[in-house]
Amino acid sequence: MTLELERLGATLGVEVCNFDLLSPHSQDTWAHLRQAVAEHCLLLFRDQVLSTEQLITVAGGFGPVMDHFSAYEHLVPGTKKAYMNSSRPGSLRYSGHDWHTDYSYLSKPPFYSGLYFTRTPSIGGDTGFSNQYQAYDALSERWKLLLDGLASIHDATPRYVRLYREADLKVTESLKSSKSHKHPLVLVHPDTGRKSLFVSEALSQSIVDMPRKESKAMLEFLFQHCASPEFGYRHVWRQNDLAIFDNRCTLHRAVSDYDLDDFRENLVVCMGGDWGVGGDPWVFERDDP
Repeated sequence: MTLELERLGATLGVEVCNFDLLSPHSQDTWAHLRQAVAEHCLLLFRDQVLSTEQLITVAGGFGPVMDHFSAYEHLVPGTKKAYMNSSRPGSLRYSGHDWHTDYSYLSKPPFYSGLYFTRTPSIGGDTGFSNQYQAYDALSERWKLLLDGLASIHDATPRYVRLYREADLKVTESLKSSKSHKHPLVLVHPDTGRKSLFVSEALSQSIVDMPRKESKAMLEFLFQHCASPEFGYRHVWRQNDLAIFDNRCTLHRAVSDYDLDDFRENLVVCMGGDWGVGGDPWVFERDDP
């Protein structure tokens, strides 16, 4: 089928119009959707009334839906494949307000993430997205040459400890022992052939085999560059919006500009397939025993 796409922002994002996710769709249609999100970084489906089970089924059209393990207490009852992001008391109220890609501290992070909004504040509570194809393309040739072959360490421990302390939640030992992994600073997307930056303000801690001061200076530049407004799109949520975005070419962050008494809630799912680096099959596993 031909997808009806309408641009959301100048730099990224398209709305898939007149599309019922719950209707049966062919494998070709799902392949077109995967290609569209690779090209446009983000797909938006509006007015999709979904149960948690239906959301997980829909997400499966993009790839295997992974089990969450970093937010056990926030999992939707009865499943490990979806958790609730909420600003209610007792939750990580301002979670995700640093630029990041989901689960980038895993050896094989998910290709895609999905945010399904069940409650939006009356004012604010948007999400910012940034096109990392454009962030790479905008670098000088000298910077591109400098980044070639470099990798950074992604580690969730500092972020989780800070978030839990800010929310006055107990910092468990499991949060303090999150595994870290290195990933290239530049990825080649297997579906588009385009290069993108893969740097996370929230999770990239250091550049491999580089002195600390040089690593810090380089990462600080990249964090600011990746989040430049000219690469970005800010989405104003409506209830029952579902956004699917490609973590290999997109950064995102929650905008913390809303009244905490006016709750913001969304379900989170993450999906993947073949990472495209080395041809290894995607395995959603932690390295710790």
